[in-house]
Amino acid sequence: MLCRCNHHTPQIKRLVSRLIAASLVLLSLNGTGALAAEQQMLICAESQAYAPYMMQSETDLSEPYPGVLPELINIAATASGISAHYVRHPWKRCLKLLEHNKVDAIFASVFQQERQKIGRYPLSQDSEDKTRALAMADYVIFSKTESPLRWNGHFIDDSKPSIGAPLGYVVVTTLKQQHQIEASTSALPSTGLQAVAKGRLSGYIVEKNIGSSILKKLQLEDLV
Repeated sequence: MLCRCNHHTPQIKRLVSRLIAASLVLLSLNGTGALAAEQQMLICAESQAYAPYMMQSETDLSEPYPGVLPELINIAATASGISAHYVRHPWKRCLKLLEHNKVDAIFASVFQQERQKIGRYPLSQDSEDKTRALAMADYVIFSKTESPLRWNGHFIDDSKPSIGAPLGYVVVTTLKQQHQIEASTSALPSTGLQAVAKGRLSGYIVEKNIGSSILKKLQLEDLV
């Protein structure tokens, strides 16, 4: 979780200490003022449903059984005396809202040093505190079963396959900086994985459990 964290109230300190959360929650640097005024915390989450982490799209994540990540945050917030409230937007919009102090925190935010310009992760000795991560995420390349991508940290044979990934995700920057590949970000994971199954993309990068859940729902497990 990435958060704006200049409130310095006992409640926010308890929340950060109790959150099983560092690398997936980003706290605002300055905050919206809601937390200080009413002990409320406004959190932005992606508007898509990504089971098992977020079970529904566009819904109130304070409702029962919203998914693994908001349930952990709700438990930590309640234990800290804070009322967590949520807004749902596309991921890049969540990042912008945090940057402009319109929300107190966003999730799920993979740790990236660059993002510390707009917020703060729970840290230990000025570095990422992985002991407070909401989850350890594995981002994998989903490719067509009959023509799998060959990968050993780099694409074999210096190939430049067509790769899709969600807009605003860290993997998009990684592909460009480390592999000189411009990822296609026009498709959400469900559409991107269907494009892989149809041979329109060589691969699509998304968190392993999310991708596997989508493939099962779309009955594409044998194709991708």
